[in-house]
Formats: sequence, C-alpha cells, structure tokens
Amino acid sequence: MSHPGQSQTSSLRALGKPERLLRAAATAFCAITRPTRRETAQLDDLAVPLLGSVSDECLRFVAAALSESPFAPPVLVRRLADQPVDISAPLLMRSPVLTAIDLVALIGRHGSAHARAIAARPD
Repeated sequence: MSHPGQSQTSSLRALGKPERLLRAAATAFCAITRPTRRETAQLDDLAVPLLGSVSDECLRFVAAALSESPFAPPVLVRRLADQPVDISAPLLMRSPVLTAIDLVALIGRHGSAHARAIAARPD
C-alpha cells in the first residue's frame, strides 16, 4: 500500500533527474584534461536533448562550467549561447568555441544584451 504523498514525491524526484544528470555530465567533462572527440560527442548527445527539461539555474551552471573549455561541444555551446543573457553570459564572455560568425549571429538574434556580454571578451 502506498502512502498518499508517495507518488508526488517520486514525481518530484524524477523531475530533478535530468538536472542531476546534466550537471554531473558537465562536471565530469570539465574534469577531463584533454577530452577525446568521442567524449565530446557523448556530452553533446546527452546534454542537448535535456536542455528543454532543466531549470535556468542548471543551464547557467552548465554554461559557466563549459565557458573556458576549448574542448566543449560546439553544438551544446551554441545552444546555450542562444539562451537569454542571464544564462549565456559566461559563454559569450569567454568561450573559445564560439567563432566570430557565431558571435555576430548571436548579436543579430538577441541584440544589445548579448552584444554587451560579447564586448567583455578579452580578445
């Protein structure tokens, strides 16, 4: 016999699963000194489908974690950079994965907020 709140509790636990998985995957990836193409592709394959099912806080965490990695998956970085600036700012300011073409396109799509963050890039 289940308790009245039990299914609600397991539903809440299940809701947190994509967040925990995405955070753990990004953290593990960042701990690898020189990830292989396969490891980069695996993070991309895992993370991109989860982006729509996690909180903004989780997206901010992943964006910040990947912001300085030259090995970060380009598709994932571009998807995160396309988020509102409160999520994407670390990538816009630091990611070596984003090309000049990516940055111009992001400014074209998102305007001045993204442009200000991009202007803070050291290069």
